Amino acid sequence: MNSSDALSKEKMKVNKIESKDIFKNLKSNYILKKLFNNLMKKKKLDIIKYNKNIKDRINISIEDYKGYSEIYSSVEIEIKPFENIYGKFININEEKKMYYHIYFNDNKEEIKRNY
Repeated sequence: MNSSDALSKEKMKVNKIESKDIFKNLKSNYILKKLFNNLMKKKKLDIIKYNKNIKDRINISIEDYKGYSEIYSSVEIEIKPFENIYGKFININEEKKMYYHIYFNDNKEEIKRNY
């Protein structure tokens, strides 16, 4: 009986997945916030991307990810077409039009045409 009990306990140990949360022993949320504030924003978001417990403790939400992506992942391309040549110079699929924004001569107003 003892050998079968020992085998079943050993199997239970193998089946358990141990948590690798090294911050669970850190009781103070203030200290945890200070610790993560010393990291760069991208690195901090990458580290806590999959850890809901830390996200809740340092008050990170989806809005933080959205704000970071808007600031650092948008692409701006400057195009200088030839003068006195008319026609289409930007070909955009109709289904992807909402992802493109075209401005002429540094205007703040978006232009919906592509010629």
